[in-house]
Amino acid sequence: MWSSYGVKFKCPTCNETFTVRTKYLLDKDSVTCSCCDYKFPDEVISNIKKSIQYASKAFVFVRDNDLSNKLEFDFLTIPKED
Repeated sequence: MWSSYGVKFKCPTCNETFTVRTKYLLDKDSVTCSCCDYKFPDEVISNIKKSIQYASKAFVFVRDNDLSNKLEFDFLTIPKED
């Protein structure tokens, strides 16, 4: 289900941006910038993983209860407001 989703990270040290597919992120213990080796805080990664797991439960609930034609939601990137 999550193979087409990703989490975009921006390194606070070197400003490099990169995306990790959610299906791979769920198996990771940590995320490190490949340019400067900055390690994102464990608590941040843990909470992102929890949010993916909770969202997955919501998708499964909609599917299993035949609500897909009545209830629709998705994750979007919303630009920052000026």
